Amino acid sequence: MTGSIHLAQKKDKFFVNYKKYGENSILYNFDCENGEIKVNEDMVETKAEKQGKKLHVKLDNSNSRTFIAPKLEYQNIHKGGIYSVDVSQTENLCVSSDTNGELAVWETVHGNKVRNLEGHIMDVYKCRFFPSGLVVLSGGIDMAVRVFSVETGWNARTMIGHKGPVHDIAVIEEGENVVSCSKDGTLKMWNCGDGKCIQDWSPNAGHLNALALSDGDLQLIATASEHGKAFVYDMRTSESTFEFNASENSTAICFDSGMHLFVGTEKGSVNVYDLRTKKHLMIIETQRGRVNRLIHEGVLGLIGAFNDGTVTSYNDETLVSTGTPTFEFTGSDCDPIYDIATNTSSLYSACRDKVIRKYGFE
Repeated sequence: MTGSIHLAQKKDKFFVNYKKYGENSILYNFDCENGEIKVNEDMVETKAEKQGKKLHVKLDNSNSRTFIAPKLEYQNIHKGGIYSVDVSQTENLCVSSDTNGELAVWETVHGNKVRNLEGHIMDVYKCRFFPSGLVVLSGGIDMAVRVFSVETGWNARTMIGHKGPVHDIAVIEEGENVVSCSKDGTLKMWNCGDGKCIQDWSPNAGHLNALALSDGDLQLIATASEHGKAFVYDMRTSESTFEFNASENSTAICFDSGMHLFVGTEKGSVNVYDLRTKKHLMIIETQRGRVNRLIHEGVLGLIGAFNDGTVTSYNDETLVSTGTPTFEFTGSDCDPIYDIATNTSSLYSACRDKVIRKYGFE
């Protein structure tokens, strides 16, 4: 279920396009007058209710969805399409990168830029805060993994060793070590103290497009590959723990807080694996295009960012039983969402249309 929604003060219209995988679309049109939504007489079972920035639409007894509009849109941070975004734990700062190679730190209240972090050459594909919020990790087309001071902009450490662009990065625990994966097919762990590579995994599965770290004490790292395989390693022993085959180019990956692994693909599907039984549980089929990013957040559950400009979340309780989304985050007009980040009660999205959007989900 997707839709284009805008509620005006006087008279306006919006539509909801409902489409099951492999079936034809059904278009539902709604009228809005003075903030009140009117349902046409022929839509007997259909209901729509607006609650602040949320719009709950019920088409029938089995199909409903909540659409969430942005609380804020940051339109003046970047001049190029936005590859990546992350928010600090205190949510006072964001860091983001774009197609022009700009890596910027900015405050979230008014969207004022604090400073640019300079050092990378050309595109910066990923940027992440350390838990302190005072240090930023980044990687991009120049094959380098860099560490920057937020307070001064100083490029404190540069890790060199990849032979292709760096596609994804992550900070391990408090930040003594970090990890990166690359187009060169390797997954590397680095020590931030001396900048040396302390572990190197080579799955031999083509480009590595994304990586993920498990929560808690499991200390697992997973990576998604061009050849459709997902690999899981134990960071304590460096040994391979699991290997899953998604049968097509795997583009996004994440763990939940339990024992599940989610792998997104080029064609828009999401594979769900059980790490305890080492079994493939299900495939969530979508028609949203490439899965660019997957994360798992306690309140929302599994959240996916897609190439058709949609961001959607799947509640843990209904994911396995129905495979249907709970929330849709609106705003992008078909431009790809390349990255998403959450913190406490907000979600941020990085879009090709040069806009970063902030949503509330309390």
